[in-house]
Amino acid sequence: MIHFIHGFLGQTGDLQLGGDFQSHNLYELVNHKESENKFLELLTPDSIIMGYSMGGRWALKFCTEYNFVPKKLILLSAHYGLTNQTLREQRKKFEDLVIQKLKTQSDEDFLQFWNSLDVFSRDQMRDELPPISREILQQTFSTMRLSQLPCFASWIKEHSERIVFLYGKNDEKYSQLGSHLSKWGVLVHGLDWGHRLIHHPEILPILAQHLKNEKVV
Repeated sequence: MIHFIHGFLGQTGDLQLGGDFQSHNLYELVNHKESENKFLELLTPDSIIMGYSMGGRWALKFCTEYNFVPKKLILLSAHYGLTNQTLREQRKKFEDLVIQKLKTQSDEDFLQFWNSLDVFSRDQMRDELPPISREILQQTFSTMRLSQLPCFASWIKEHSERIVFLYGKNDEKYSQLGSHLSKWGVLVHGLDWGHRLIHHPEILPILAQHLKNEKVV
């Protein structure tokens, strides 16, 4: 069984699984507790977890908190955590800005701000917000603040043979993360895109190959 968690501002339909992915579940990132309960009910030692961006952080958080080791964990443009207090303080300033803009800006202005971020600057622009209240979006972003989450490096190193990390080569920050993960024994696969990997239909056959344990890098 494959379990997929989308990223911030995403929806379950962001990744159109089918074909090689007949047995799968999709989870709404905004319903943290509901997703946790569903995970606990459905996960088995043969489960495969895929998480994109914030969804990948959610997956790492879940695995460490519940001491669960999936058969395979596929992280798509997902951060494993900040390594020092200076980075956390810098990140917190950015997170506070995002929450303030979520509270005060129109949909059009917030999307313009979000699409202008360097991490998304080489991607297709997101043209609408999900049909979710601003309060829930703020709560979701606050719950998954990178500045407040632990660094998952130790867990990743311990289970590196089960992890695949995919990133866009045009995404400088996550290219650097990929270099670190490769040194820890994680299978790393760089693609000629930006951060928003799941917006490319071509990601599906690549994921299918990784699920079949075929070497595609």
